[in-house]
Amino acid sequence: MERKMKTKNITKWSIALSLAVVFAFSVFVPHNRQIVSASSYDPVLQETLAQEIAENGMVLLENNGVLPLTPEDDVVGQGLGNTIYGGLGSGVVLTNRTCVSYDDGMKAAKQEGLIKSYSSFSTAPGNKLIYCISRMGSEESDVPVETVGRTGYYLTNNEKRDLTTLCERFGSENVIIILNTGSVIDTTYLKSLNVGAIVAAYFGGNTSGLALKNLLTGKSNFSGKSPDTWATSYEKYPSVSVGEFGVQGSVQYTEDVFVGYRYFSTFDPEYTTVNYEFGYGLSYTNFSLTEQKVDVSNGEVEASVKVTNTGSVAGRETVQLYYKAPSTVSVGEDDVYFGTPARELGGFYKTDLLQPGESETVKIRYSVDDMAVYDDLDKIRKDTYQLLAGDYDFYLGTSVKNASNEFEGYAPYRVVETRQVSDQLTSLRDSMADKRLLANGGYETVGLKRVAPGGATVVQAEHFSAKKTLYQPRTGDTATTEASLGVGYFYVLGQLHGHVGEWVEYKLNVEKAGSYRLGAAIAIDTTALNSDAVNIYVNSEKQNVRLNYSGLGNWSKYGYYNLQGELQLPEGEVTLRVENRSGALGNLDYLVIWNDAVSENGKTIIEGESNADQTACYGNGGAALVNAKDKTLDYTVNVATAGKYKVRLYASNMTNASAKSANVSVNGIEQGEFSLMRTAFNGEGAQENNKYVFAWTNTVEVDLPEGSSTLSIKALDTSMYALDFIEITSKSTQTPEYEFKNNTEEFREVQENPNYNGSVTYHDVMQGKVSEEEFVESLSAEELIAFSGLERKLSNNGNGAGGFGAGAYNNTLKRSLPTVYAADAAAGIGLKEKGNVVWFPCATLIAATFDSALAERYGEAMGETCNSFGFGMWLAPSVNIHRNPLCGRNFEYYSEDPLLAGKIGASAVRGAQSKHVAVCVKHFAVNNQETTRFSSNSCLSNRALREIYLRPFEIIVKESNPWAIMSSYNLVNGEYVSNTRELITDVLRGEWGFSGVVFSDWWASGSHSGMLNAGNNVKCDNPDYADALKAYNAGLITRETLEENAETVLKLMLRIQGCSEDSHTYSDEWISDETHHWRVAICDHNGEIVGYKSEHTFENDACTVCGYKKIDNEQPGGDQPQPDEPTGNNGWIIYTVIGGVAGIALTAGAVIIIKKKKNKK
Repeated sequence: MERKMKTKNITKWSIALSLAVVFAFSVFVPHNRQIVSASSYDPVLQETLAQEIAENGMVLLENNGVLPLTPEDDVVGQGLGNTIYGGLGSGVVLTNRTCVSYDDGMKAAKQEGLIKSYSSFSTAPGNKLIYCISRMGSEESDVPVETVGRTGYYLTNNEKRDLTTLCERFGSENVIIILNTGSVIDTTYLKSLNVGAIVAAYFGGNTSGLALKNLLTGKSNFSGKSPDTWATSYEKYPSVSVGEFGVQGSVQYTEDVFVGYRYFSTFDPEYTTVNYEFGYGLSYTNFSLTEQKVDVSNGEVEASVKVTNTGSVAGRETVQLYYKAPSTVSVGEDDVYFGTPARELGGFYKTDLLQPGESETVKIRYSVDDMAVYDDLDKIRKDTYQLLAGDYDFYLGTSVKNASNEFEGYAPYRVVETRQVSDQLTSLRDSMADKRLLANGGYETVGLKRVAPGGATVVQAEHFSAKKTLYQPRTGDTATTEASLGVGYFYVLGQLHGHVGEWVEYKLNVEKAGSYRLGAAIAIDTTALNSDAVNIYVNSEKQNVRLNYSGLGNWSKYGYYNLQGELQLPEGEVTLRVENRSGALGNLDYLVIWNDAVSENGKTIIEGESNADQTACYGNGGAALVNAKDKTLDYTVNVATAGKYKVRLYASNMTNASAKSANVSVNGIEQGEFSLMRTAFNGEGAQENNKYVFAWTNTVEVDLPEGSSTLSIKALDTSMYALDFIEITSKSTQTPEYEFKNNTEEFREVQENPNYNGSVTYHDVMQGKVSEEEFVESLSAEELIAFSGLERKLSNNGNGAGGFGAGAYNNTLKRSLPTVYAADAAAGIGLKEKGNVVWFPCATLIAATFDSALAERYGEAMGETCNSFGFGMWLAPSVNIHRNPLCGRNFEYYSEDPLLAGKIGASAVRGAQSKHVAVCVKHFAVNNQETTRFSSNSCLSNRALREIYLRPFEIIVKESNPWAIMSSYNLVNGEYVSNTRELITDVLRGEWGFSGVVFSDWWASGSHSGMLNAGNNVKCDNPDYADALKAYNAGLITRETLEENAETVLKLMLRIQGCSEDSHTYSDEWISDETHHWRVAICDHNGEIVGYKSEHTFENDACTVCGYKKIDNEQPGGDQPQPDEPTGNNGWIIYTVIGGVAGIALTAGAVIIIKKKKNKK
């Protein structure tokens, strides 16, 4: 009986299984979105990879023959047991796996017979000494110049004393220095000792000691190349000698595009101030470069070179191709000077492991257009990339210093005529850099506040060039030090704190000397009248101006005041100082500088508050209050040439759209009327800021006589609440088209969503029952807003950096949504306690490999790790530039070169996302110091911004399609990045095609609503849902914006779990023909089967992406799927047939088994 029951069970299970197979293949596979299973995670294999990266990235800076160590060497170590495996902060990895120190590695070398003996006591006998110099790197703090503890640039006196003693004892030629750092430190003192060897080991992760052991003993060969320049002293770096670093407030990037080797190759071509150049690194073998060739054809630069191992041991070499673009170009009859660096990296390639005598022909390709310069000052055409006419020189070599073009057949590439290679791109915020360095050693004025006749200049208080503060806590102050006021008070609200003797200075660029007026928005803690409250100086000369005020009696309420008297401003660069002479004078918000002149051919701006009896201060500006019928505002204008001019207003309206809102008169003669549409909501829930949402009126043509006139603006009804400014242009100036429409009803009170449907769930989207668009349309405003926050409390059992999705906004968001957990730490993942996770080498070391394939494997490992620990998003890689060696987070960043950073970063992104883990590339952008990181203002030209600091992100977006990007804490040219629509929406999405989610950095400043309007999708760890909801109810955020935001986040969730409408699940295998490679989708969503299709990129006759190799007269494989074949319903039929056959086979097999058992019985 028991056997019969088992037989029946076998039959039942076999039939059930066969039906399940049929059902699965015929129903679920083609129709439903696939949830990707976690990749296999093998920490042992990952440690092998981590060690391989470390061995390929550690850089041999010096070797006089002391290395490699031999079995006859008695080795002594000092400091090797204090190995630093990685940096601190969000980059730290807590692992319970064995961390192998350098000391452990050398002990293992002894056990393996690679050396004769080893002792970690410096007093022990020996013939070789290994001395470790360790320097910690950390988030939240930059590195001091003089070393304190284990952090600093220069060697300590103790280190110098130890080294001197040890060099005397062992002989300096037998001393080996290990630099256990995250970035560059001083090496000049070490070179002065003539030590035997110096190794830049960086932070090597938990296999550091094993990698170093193999390299020092010759078991492996050094092939790392320095991703940075090692200068002879800290003071030689351009961010120190030319620009600024580590200062509070505004940081001047005066060195401009001359970062790292770009500076040294231009201004020190003999490299007298450089110990080790960019791209430099020694090996135990030698290589020859022969058959060099550089060709330009079909818009592409191609260099080829034969690399031969001429030494006695196997090794790898990295070939680097640099170029020099023309500096001067003729435009009409004028010569225009751009000033380009002497060397710029165009491409690189690392050979395979070459045995002695073995050769490999290396090919490097890149687009000619990549050599274009960005025109940010309208020298040819503003906001475009220009390929300048002239000769382009190329240099091939194994470092920036030894790269040359002294080979047979070389000729520069000549561009006959300057060519624009881009559309006119987004006009970014005006630069706040005072000036920038040029290649001829001169400087060019870039972003000094322009002051000229015929317009008002607004100077924000926080954009100072220098300051003196006498901060003392006042009653009610929550901050206790000036530094702690950085975000909430000091930089945001203003600069003066009510103490006599304080001052701030601003640099101006005055185009024409003359008399100017000055106004100021100030908060004053008194209601008493006062006079002579401030001193104003121009280039140290006191001005005859006075401030008379009656304050509002509140430190946080601003009033606008015109100072009596005039400033006398000379032409050129001017320093304006505002000095506090009154203890009642509090926060300074902004200054306005203007005169009455009207520009004949340009644009004249008259600030509304500059001559009004009632004013208001808002955000970063001020306005004249109108808000009454028949109210008239009079402004004096001075015209050099009589004629027709155009006038329009920038004003706010919270009531009804008005076709006759105001009129304009000149000397009492009416010229025309302005219409003004409604600009904001004014019902219940409206915010104060609604009063200052502005829009343009129509344009009115006016007659302005020569000389001084009175321009009057008169309100015809109560529609105009506030006037921000008046614009006057010449008659010939084109103004934007304007069409008035009555939009009053568009601002009615917010209604409940008519499409709300609480029964629609995430599972419905996964199963294809509703589209992503239909899903977000079914959500309430609160649910939409809940998509825009990442919360720490939604963490993965306390691990990681928080989560988003289900549970957000006090559990407002449900709908069967997943909670996506984010993991920090680029060299692993961040856990709250030690776990079974591998600690990989730091980013600098990975970049030093110059090996994109190795970086992609590293990314794959990170994706597998995240999957194994339940994380859907990896907060890495970080691709900020090594602008200064003291940046505390350089260990998390790759290089001083944007191309190297972008290429290595793009490879890591591809690897991780192949495992369906979202990569969040950070920190976008110009985040190059930790000092006052929440409020640091990076002041740089838009050329430097485009060519250096945005370029790694652009490369990654265009080459690897990251699913997420993190905006940075800092300001760029005066505005928080997370609130800058031009960068996040216009450049990142509009120009580059980014389709993913933008996350703020954790605890980022800037309003939640401001971020959403800028396109920053998710505010992290401090979401202010209430602010976003108020803004929505007030009409300051549209439902369309909230829906677009939620749909973008929803797509990310779907990408992580398998596929979305624009992101399918693809096979890991490449398919290729002679010209292209592609991957086949395995989700079969919407009948699309092809992804990642692109042309081959050949180097050494092999595609660097898919591995396809060129073969003469090769024909495409006949059995390979072609890239344009859709499967559609045919795919469903195939799956059904396969499933049916499999099911029948299973059933038949079960019957055969049963019969055999019966026969046996």
